[in-house]
Amino acid sequence: MSAPTTDLVCAGCGGPLSALPTDVRVTCGFCGVANDIASVGAVRVARRLEQLGVKVPERPMRVSDIEEHFAEQAAVEREKRRMAFIVIGVLVVIAAIVGLLIALGT
Repeated sequence: MSAPTTDLVCAGCGGPLSALPTDVRVTCGFCGVANDIASVGAVRVARRLEQLGVKVPERPMRVSDIEEHFAEQAAVEREKRRMAFIVIGVLVVIAAIVGLLIALGT
């Protein structure tokens, strides 16, 4: 059995925590706050994902949180496409006006 890790501090009071490598949650003996503990493997995976540009949430997400996140991203992408079409439309109108002015010899 592995020795407890003692270099952890409570998110509630800053007191020292003692956790086994297999623990995912430890309750503080001083203030009673439940602290989520990331495993060494999870930390390695999160660091590698961040190197690849994938942001890992700091807390577990519910399915509804993930769905909401993707819905917000989709809305932003739709707005970007809409604005791009507007800009293209304006440029086409300007090009048509310039072409007309050139054709009229002004």
